[in-house]
Amino acid sequence: ARPASVYFFSVVSTFTEMSVPLRVAVRIRPTQAHDGKAGPPAVVPLDGTSLEVVPEGPKGRLEFNNVFGPQASQHEVFVSCCLPLVEAVLEGKNGCIFAFGQTGAGKTHSMIGPEGGQRRGTQDGILPRAAAELFRRIARIEAEAQQAIGTAGFSAYEVRVSFIEVYREYAFDLLGAGAIANRDPSSACPLREQPDPLRVYADGANEERVTSAAQLLALVDKGAKNRATAA
Repeated sequence: ARPASVYFFSVVSTFTEMSVPLRVAVRIRPTQAHDGKAGPPAVVPLDGTSLEVVPEGPKGRLEFNNVFGPQASQHEVFVSCCLPLVEAVLEGKNGCIFAFGQTGAGKTHSMIGPEGGQRRGTQDGILPRAAAELFRRIARIEAEAQQAIGTAGFSAYEVRVSFIEVYREYAFDLLGAGAIANRDPSSACPLREQPDPLRVYADGANEERVTSAAQLLALVDKGAKNRATAA
């Protein structure tokens, strides 16, 4: 068995300039007990931005924005791949992080972590860490604004959550009623584009207001249970 790879595609786009800086990172999963007898690795990290496909030798050297070896921590991945996106969102930009990899590559571990990311431990993945950081920063910004404005004014952020599943090329609302059983195309949410402010959204999908990372993760857990598990 060979270590698998997880690819992270991080996208930040501004509302006004439509710029889309794309960053790609690779995380190499360590060999697990259930992999069976370990063989030679398929890829070897060379440094923080490159790896080598073993059978190809030097010809198989590939460059990325980040390469995380088998010993990389959840914190390292979050700081490099996601923390800049949290900062961008608070500056009024769109942020997206996308995990791609074959079954068993470690996508859920990297994105969520064990127990839905609700243990608030060292193994929490990108999403619980991003949610916690987002609410920490909002609390700090609002406190600083309140101190500057005084009792005569206020500053407030609102965070809303949707959970969409793309299934057979249709977008379904996993937080809506009947989400578990209904995958009929007629119940899918059409994708729309709003020009000002620019955003793409699933029309009709629930948007739940949350005020803490715990509430956000509870909705993620609810939506995850409604996912389709076979095509």
